[in-house]
Amino acid sequence: MTSGNSGDQARKPPAGRLFQPGQSGNPSGRPKGSIKLREILTPELPAVAAKLLEAAKKGEAWAITEVLNRTCGRPTIGEAGDEGGQIFQIITGIQRGEG
Repeated sequence: MTSGNSGDQARKPPAGRLFQPGQSGNPSGRPKGSIKLREILTPELPAVAAKLLEAAKKGEAWAITEVLNRTCGRPTIGEAGDEGGQIFQIITGIQRGEG
């Protein structure tokens, strides 16, 4: 390795730290009256969910995975024979086009 490795330099904090340890980077918090993304998206959720289910019913692997993750929880990678491993194998098979 050379001493001029830019990867190492990118990881070092700035010489005169912007914030002292324990000091917030945003002491004032979110500005009052700012628009919350959740408030904008909430009315659209039924339409988005319907589109997601429609895509899953058509066999779109990404949509099936998303529906399973949202309804059953994200599968754990386990050994074949346990519930998490079986779900993982099903999802992997669908993504590969095996099912």
